[in-house]
Amino acid sequence: MKRWLFHIVAGLSLLLFVATMAMWVRSCFRYDRFDYDSGVNARLQWTGTVISFEAVRIWLTQVTFQLNRLPEEPPLQGWSTSSEARPTGPFTHTPYYPSSLSLDFGISRRRGVPTTFCGVPGTFDDLAIRVPLWTMALAFAMLPCCWVILWYRRQRIRPGICTKCGYDLRASKDRCPECGTPIPAMSGVKK
Repeated sequence: MKRWLFHIVAGLSLLLFVATMAMWVRSCFRYDRFDYDSGVNARLQWTGTVISFEAVRIWLTQVTFQLNRLPEEPPLQGWSTSSEARPTGPFTHTPYYPSSLSLDFGISRRRGVPTTFCGVPGTFDDLAIRVPLWTMALAFAMLPCCWVILWYRRQRIRPGICTKCGYDLRASKDRCPECGTPIPAMSGVKK
């Protein structure tokens, strides 16, 4: 049971690693954004969560708008996505390549910033966390690497060792004394 659980978790980690690497490469060319909007509640607050991939980083942002009154046209609720080309110069759309794998972690918090939202004046608070995608890819790659190393160790076939249980067969003639598996003819191995 533990081995199957490890295989499942390692497989999921491998999928997350591949997805992270794909978003890492895509973030050099495109700016992708996933929003979840909760709508306006009874206290005239609108809350949204934003996940954005930009320039080899992921941004996780929680935004709350405090409105002075209800907007005439309520904002959308639920999930929404957007994607746009990432310009790097005034007239070019060339891809962004980071100069190094920097540790570009960061947390920022703003409170009470005056703004307008859906045509209604108010303030907003936000909390943003910035994480480089290569660190997430490295974390997701650890379990699959361990899985491959363990698989390789189990798959090695050494002469004079039982392929089923790993018992030393140098003193045995035709069957493994531990599990009863027939011993194959070993070419080039002296008994």
